[in-house]
Amino acid sequence: MVTRDVEAEAQYQNPAPIGPQSPIPGGVHDMIVSWDRNEGYMSVRLADDRWWFKEVLGKVVVTETNNAVGRIHLRGKAQLDDEQLVLWRPSDAERHPWVKGLVYPASHQRLCYRRFPPAGEDPDWRVRDERETSKGNPNALVFVKGYVGDLVIEWPTQDPVAHIYHNGPWTKCDPGCFMHPNGGFAHLYES
Repeated sequence: MVTRDVEAEAQYQNPAPIGPQSPIPGGVHDMIVSWDRNEGYMSVRLADDRWWFKEVLGKVVVTETNNAVGRIHLRGKAQLDDEQLVLWRPSDAERHPWVKGLVYPASHQRLCYRRFPPAGEDPDWRVRDERETSKGNPNALVFVKGYVGDLVIEWPTQDPVAHIYHNGPWTKCDPGCFMHPNGGFAHLYES
């Protein structure tokens, strides 16, 4: 057994090996992805089972977010390759429909949960364009109410913090959009 030296509420990835895990069952699943602050790894859950990973890539459908606890709900196929999680869109999944709103071009978008919002505000999610941030663009960070759509996901081991990235375009839907009447959600698309 691997002994894990992890601080409570770990924000950085644990450098210890995850260790052996059973395979993720084949087929399409409803999954929940979240950062495990106790273990210091990202995790994926299917029903009552849980697996940990240190990097992820692939394509998958985001069905919703749980804003109260910072979890992203996905639908797709999953496989562990050592400490890497690989995801696939279900073959029968329809493309996410474009919604009315401000369209952001395909880039390297960091998605993360806003655990500590300013006093009086509900937790939100963020979308931060890493390419525009590196250029000093003050509009590179956008707060949203949640994510839905076609996620082109990546999280390399070089990033030791609990981030996932979307490598595609997205739209922040306007109030009155057909899927979220109050607006403010990030709708994700493949390029």
